[in-house]
Amino acid sequence: MLPAETQLSLIVPLRGFLDDFALALGLNSRMLARADVELVIVLGDARLELPVRMLMQHHPDIRWALDIVGAVEAAHWRAQAINAGVRCSRGEFLLVCRESVVFASDVITQVLEGLRQIPGAVILGRCSRASGAQSRAAPSLSELFNQTASQQIDPASLSALTGVARHALEAVGGYDETIAGDEAGEDNLRIRLQSPAPSSTNKMCSGLRLWLSTDSMQCAAKWP
Repeated sequence: MLPAETQLSLIVPLRGFLDDFALALGLNSRMLARADVELVIVLGDARLELPVRMLMQHHPDIRWALDIVGAVEAAHWRAQAINAGVRCSRGEFLLVCRESVVFASDVITQVLEGLRQIPGAVILGRCSRASGAQSRAAPSLSELFNQTASQQIDPASLSALTGVARHALEAVGGYDETIAGDEAGEDNLRIRLQSPAPSSTNKMCSGLRLWLSTDSMQCAAKWP
């Protein structure tokens, strides 16, 4: 049987916070274990390769790709890592995600549906932060998000998750590696994506419910 065509490549730049990534991965693993999805990890520190490969062995149902970028200036490494991840990925659609993001709904399906409906869209995710006490009290990630998410979109949180069609990203040359800062890089990308094609739009899916981990991450271990 031929392998399924890769529809979505989830690209995660990883330079640290390995414990947060491992816990988030455990909570997201069932959504990622799809034949049409690949998880592309781009390391900014070669010392992380061994522990990441151990995680790969622990989650054999996930389709993995692993790349390592050389030493780069800290302010610019994320853009370089994302572009490297795009080059070694195979998906028609791309989802760039922080290493500590936990999905509180079926983000993968929602991103794919959104980009198929509007190929020129940029999919953004609403993020919520929670304290340890809030995490322990919430019966589920979904309920935790509902309790803690602001009704107003926090621009600083938008670099946590960005979905875009590959052809749209490649048309503007990928992420600008001269831009310093995660939020500035995401803002710059959205502006460039819209400039050559005014019909493009930022699509904010209210169903994209995710929890950006903080010091309360360990509390999420209670959810299967």
